[in-house]
Amino acid sequence: MLREVLEEVLKTLIKCFLVLGHSRLHFLGCIFLLFAATYSALFYAGFDIKLRPKIGIVKIRQKWGVKSFVYLIACLLLKILFEFSGFTLVIVPGILAFKVSLLLDGILPAFFGIPAAYGIGLGAAFSDIIHNGYSARSMSYIYWGIASYNILFKFYGEYPDMRSLKSWLSYTYGWWCWAIGTSIVWTTTIVLEGIIPLEVAWSAYLGLLTLVMMTLYMLNIVFLYLLYPIFKKYDLYWKDIPNFYAYTYVFP
Repeated sequence: MLREVLEEVLKTLIKCFLVLGHSRLHFLGCIFLLFAATYSALFYAGFDIKLRPKIGIVKIRQKWGVKSFVYLIACLLLKILFEFSGFTLVIVPGILAFKVSLLLDGILPAFFGIPAAYGIGLGAAFSDIIHNGYSARSMSYIYWGIASYNILFKFYGEYPDMRSLKSWLSYTYGWWCWAIGTSIVWTTTIVLEGIIPLEVAWSAYLGLLTLVMMTLYMLNIVFLYLLYPIFKKYDLYWKDIPNFYAYTYVFP
């Protein structure tokens, strides 16, 4: 039953992408790479774009103490460990499967903040370089990956308990901002590298990637709900650390 449902969803997604057009989607993907690089440069310079409580550019004030570096190193090692383990979660053979390491992406930044974003991004980049050598794909973790994990943190890092409508809405908005951006970056990059033909990448590959993001969206909710009380109990949640993260508006 699940296989039939997923097959129909995948067919529908592919039809939608075909209507939009491969070349048009790829052109927009290339434009988005420029936006991703610009946003990452802003983030690395210590700035960010805030939408709440008002729209503007803020100066990030991250406290880099012992605990922050422990979070960074722990997340980096976890990402590398899961990547090299090769653990794969198979939902429906031949249609829906993904690396278990992807579960770390939507969970750890919410609890550990910016240090987790750096740890996961660097861990993914190192793992890809060791596995496949230096490539545009491995560098995508640097010019988009790390900064994009910050998107997850800033949208639902303050409300990751999944016990209120506000928490759920923050998570939903943040996750799909990240998922759509990441899907575009991954698809555009593999086409530019010549790994997958443009027609296949912007139809079947992107369709499968969307199914993975939908599945991760639901699984993350469960893990966030279960892990939140544990991290709170042992004072590991970033909001329980005094002055761990703050920001000030610099524009407008």
